[in-house]
Amino acid sequence: MLTSVAALSQHDASLYFKETRVNGIHGRFDIIPWYMYGMTPESPILLDVRYNFDAEKAVTGFIGKTFGGDSFTVTGALGYIGGPTYQGISPEIYFWGRSGDFSFITLIQPSFGVAGYQECFYQWGEWLYAVAPHWDLGLSQQVYRDFLPGAETAIDLGLVLKATYGNLYAKVFAYGSPTQTEFVKVYAGIGVTF
Repeated sequence: MLTSVAALSQHDASLYFKETRVNGIHGRFDIIPWYMYGMTPESPILLDVRYNFDAEKAVTGFIGKTFGGDSFTVTGALGYIGGPTYQGISPEIYFWGRSGDFSFITLIQPSFGVAGYQECFYQWGEWLYAVAPHWDLGLSQQVYRDFLPGAETAIDLGLVLKATYGNLYAKVFAYGSPTQTEFVKVYAGIGVTF
């Protein structure tokens, strides 16, 4: 999950670039556009649309509802992942909170494959601390698991740096994996909230 919903804005539009390296060699480069509407107490209806994130070349759309207040929210949604490499129905739930200079968000997303695709599970979390005006530093992790015989659980752990200027933000995530040590993933993106 790469958007900046912690800003508690009605709209969040972002564009991310992801590079995956295998044993230090460029493996794959992805462009991930993402748009979210809502997910705030003022706009409790969630519309979440993204491309190339949940599966390669897949369009994903969710609709849901947010409950909570200015310091903690829970958002539940139901959506569909559709693309050439995966198709499935997917509920998701977000937990977001803020206290002083600390904020967190986590996403739990199981997916139930259709048309012969397998079930899978994804979980992402981000914990940020405001280290200076306009600068947040934190930790992030993601877990992915296919429900196939012999499938391994992929765990990524890493750092995240976020810079904000007005309604604009930039984020960089760098992940390594204790379970798949040959992989390194780097996300870099820009976004606007309004």
